[in-house]
Amino acid sequence: GALYRNAHALKNSSANLGTVRVAEGSRQLEALGREGGTDGAADVLGRLQRDYGQAREQLLAARDEES
Repeated sequence: GALYRNAHALKNSSANLGTVRVAEGSRQLEALGREGGTDGAADVLGRLQRDYGQAREQLLAARDEES
């Protein structure tokens, strides 16, 4: 389903960028999607949103240091 596909894509992209926590949260959502369930997805998504925000800030700071 859509949860699996989107979580899979985010997992791979975040792993390529080295954002380990985002990749892990995405892996958890991917597993839920693969199983066809959503129990616990809200908690995982909450953590994933927080981790994504932190990773985004760190990546932007690293980009700005390179400029």
